[in-house]
Amino acid sequence: MNKRTKILFILPSSQCGGAEKVLLTIIKHLSRNRFTLFLALIDSDGPLFNRIPNDVALFSFNRKRVSRSFFPILKTVWKLRPDIILTSLFHLNLAFILLKPLFPRNTKVFIRESNLPSFLLNRERSPKLFALLIKLFYSKADRVICLGNSMRDDLINHFRVPSKVILNIGNPVDIDYIKKLSNDYKNPFDKNKVNFLAVGSLTSQKGFDILVDAMESISKERLNLHLSILGDGPLKRKLKRLVSQKGLSSFISLCGFKDNPYPYFYHADHFVLSSRYEGLPNVVLESLALGTPVIAFDNPGCIRDIITNTKQGILVKPCNADILAREMLNAFRLKPSSGQKETLLPEQFLLKNVINRYEELLESV
Repeated sequence: MNKRTKILFILPSSQCGGAEKVLLTIIKHLSRNRFTLFLALIDSDGPLFNRIPNDVALFSFNRKRVSRSFFPILKTVWKLRPDIILTSLFHLNLAFILLKPLFPRNTKVFIRESNLPSFLLNRERSPKLFALLIKLFYSKADRVICLGNSMRDDLINHFRVPSKVILNIGNPVDIDYIKKLSNDYKNPFDKNKVNFLAVGSLTSQKGFDILVDAMESISKERLNLHLSILGDGPLKRKLKRLVSQKGLSSFISLCGFKDNPYPYFYHADHFVLSSRYEGLPNVVLESLALGTPVIAFDNPGCIRDIITNTKQGILVKPCNADILAREMLNAFRLKPSSGQKETLLPEQFLLKNVINRYEELLESV
């Protein structure tokens, strides 16, 4: 019997972020005959905690910052002696590459980049320092997993990461699972209106302020159109105030966080992505999986790896509320699809195809 490869996955928490959801999906579906799986959380807090598979050994360091977790990380790694450590998210990636010389000699470190590094650095207090750290240390990872061509090119051209360590693997979408969840509730929308949907954390990155500006322009047409925004976050009060100040309460609903957003994805007529930047937006993948076309800013990231034809949707000039409003009006004038929707998801994001790519990668050591 062949020895199973031991994989230790690292996540900052079990919050409902895109990277967390993706890695938990991968963990759930990897072959138990070929891999022994472990999961370590820097902080166990978060609603996704209950989605961790019962057969995966779990370690929680109960720290709020990765910099305060170095000792329990080293203790856990030496206890488990995994063949591969797989991390995701920028700060974790850097931390584990820095710690790599202190790990057992045969332990490989694979990092997964979930955003375009050049734009992610704009959120840091010391962007030049972190750019230097990426240049110095990302090349020392055994593999760097990117989500699309733009991310790969960014790492090669701006941070000198060798192409030989980079591999493109997109995010997996379990269509059967989200289709089942989409049928859990009835249509949450007013059927007499054309319904637009946006989903994401209420942060500056997601550009909901731009979307509200676009809706202000659209509202002047007095059309039978409505926008629902799902999500929670630090800008919740500011967005509520903005909607009220612009007199848009009858055109925009801030619906908060939903444990199951998929009935909204399925029953919406159009999905809108107004982000200032993205990696590979899971909300777009899930919308397409449920047959709902997308209007998205052609922002820095991997959106062009997803939307490749007009049936899936349209890409518009980034961060321009007027152009976004125009395309939403164009979409409004099209007759919404009726009856059973067919998936619009490209094949490379199907769950089985992504899991096959990961299993090939993880067995290559």
